[in-house]
Amino acid sequence: MKSPLRLGIVGAGLIWRKTHRNIIEKMKEQFTIAGFCVTSEESWEWIATEHPCVKIHSDYREMAASEDIDAMVILTPIGLNAEVALAGLNADKDVFVEKPLASSSAQAEEVLQAADRMQRQVFVLENAFYDPKMEVARMALDDKAIGQIVMYDQLFHGFIDDDQHDAGGYGRTQWRKEAKFPLGTLFDGGIHTVATNSKLFGNPVSVFAAGTKFRGGFGDYDEVSMLFSYPANGFNGYYSHAGYLCPKRNYFQIRGTEGIMTFDRAGVVIEKNDGSSTTLPAREVSSHVSMWRKLVDVIAHGSPVPYDARQAAFDVRVLEAVEKSIKTGTFVRI
Repeated sequence: MKSPLRLGIVGAGLIWRKTHRNIIEKMKEQFTIAGFCVTSEESWEWIATEHPCVKIHSDYREMAASEDIDAMVILTPIGLNAEVALAGLNADKDVFVEKPLASSSAQAEEVLQAADRMQRQVFVLENAFYDPKMEVARMALDDKAIGQIVMYDQLFHGFIDDDQHDAGGYGRTQWRKEAKFPLGTLFDGGIHTVATNSKLFGNPVSVFAAGTKFRGGFGDYDEVSMLFSYPANGFNGYYSHAGYLCPKRNYFQIRGTEGIMTFDRAGVVIEKNDGSSTTLPAREVSSHVSMWRKLVDVIAHGSPVPYDARQAAFDVRVLEAVEKSIKTGTFVRI
């Protein structure tokens, strides 16, 4: 790829303003913003003010066809991710797509096929996969720091609504309140955990899940409990995700034959069966910054993408299997 890469930003909402914008604008040698595609009047006005020399499109197809763009950064509602990615790929553009890659595995497969056909790159912006703590944990597990993995147990609960718990404005986005994608907040936010678990444990083979709904809006379920099976490695993992329960006492623990692994602000904590305890420090950098730095390295050297599009597509299949298990009350093979 050429440098700096000329980026077209599709969707300049909260995730752009709060996160990606600040990182990309500091990477001037690697990226330049060559265009925006927005549909809201509010976004149009502030972009025209802050980027008076940058072209603003109202149709992503028009942007995809532009010769002024090398790659598209897709920050749209989940239901549009695959559709916009396909437009970019078919117009011979590389694409950066916010997680999840698509709202169904069928859509994800279409994106993969288009990328292969056009020989273009799909970079999935799954920042949690690049969390420095996850890299430290992966290396510790490879080194058998807790022996053989026996099981993992994790709980991630929190509030997201359109009132006092609006999660910095994300809860007020209409497409989240009127979710047209499976599983509600699990599909939107829990995909982070599915991705990091693929990094730590590999891919699960089957899942049993149960879901509960106790408020209006925000998708079909407010809490989902999942039991994942990894028969080749001889262990199972439990994960509970909630979008409308108290966030206190969330945890993530990995139990092995020789100890337990947990996480704190400083890094990864290893507690051995003999009573000894060690904290493995992780770099103090945000997962989004870590992600963009790694992607820049991938672009510069042509190295493999750590969280590649095929893994992202599989992770969508994982959540589809969760939904099927809830509805059938059975273990579902992924």
